[in-house]
Amino acid sequence: MKLLKSNWPIIFILIFTIIFFHRLFFPTSIFSTPGDIAYFNYPLKNFLSESLKNHQLPLWTNLIGTGFPILADSPIGAFYLPNLILFYFFPMPIAFNLHYILIFLASTIGTYLLCQYYRLSKPASLYAALAYGFSGFFVARVIHTSFIQLASLLPFLFLIIEKYIEKKEKKYLFIFALFINQSIFIGYLQSVIYILIALNVYLTAKLYLQKYKMTRILKYLGILGLFSLFGFALSAVQILPTYEMLKVSSRSSGLNSNQLFINSGSTKILSFFLNPFIYGNISKGTFKESTDLGIYNDI
Repeated sequence: MKLLKSNWPIIFILIFTIIFFHRLFFPTSIFSTPGDIAYFNYPLKNFLSESLKNHQLPLWTNLIGTGFPILADSPIGAFYLPNLILFYFFPMPIAFNLHYILIFLASTIGTYLLCQYYRLSKPASLYAALAYGFSGFFVARVIHTSFIQLASLLPFLFLIIEKYIEKKEKKYLFIFALFINQSIFIGYLQSVIYILIALNVYLTAKLYLQKYKMTRILKYLGILGLFSLFGFALSAVQILPTYEMLKVSSRSSGLNSNQLFINSGSTKILSFFLNPFIYGNISKGTFKESTDLGIYNDI
């Protein structure tokens, strides 16, 4: 009873997540959406599952064109530990559905633990956990599994940094490097860079507000950078094949400014936070298209 009383928010999160996704299991089904699940993520994970069950790594497939180095296509997530466990031990599509449950559990429990570290009450921590873990980003991005897998680890990265600042124990630096390693193995390196930038900004701001001298702030940033590089080094088994494929891809020379910002919007997009229908309602055919709205024209 004491254990139940102290951990009731975690139990609530577990039950809530199972109920939220129960229709994927009774009866067994998958999210039926056009786009990345049907054409990309499910086929990738299915190939990963078949390879692992045959005790092989998905190095190459003859099912795409005249052959394709599918391991180099990093979103397959062939080295991400949860993927290795789920897609080896469970059949498809059960494994694919379980990986959604794991994503949402990680995002909510990670946020809950972070809020508890910040000394929020249990109800407040639970509210924050559900607000993040079941936010529009996660729910709307179920078709982009690597996006939400990576976002689910974000609270843990902030928590690890907080623990290191508080306790000054080196074990947290190695745990941080392992989380960076696993983040890269998820297969969305661009967002890993964004996360590292955010973590550095957060660390700088926190130490500055705590009246740390600039030399100590730079020392902490240097340590964080060093162990970030260690995490990258641990991920060479994925980074190098992806880089080799990049050199022969249509994007080998990079992107020009038009390609880089093709779906970017202006500050007009911020108005959606105040009124989602400020430019009209798509379902009623009143939405007013504008190039300033970028990708929102394609919704």
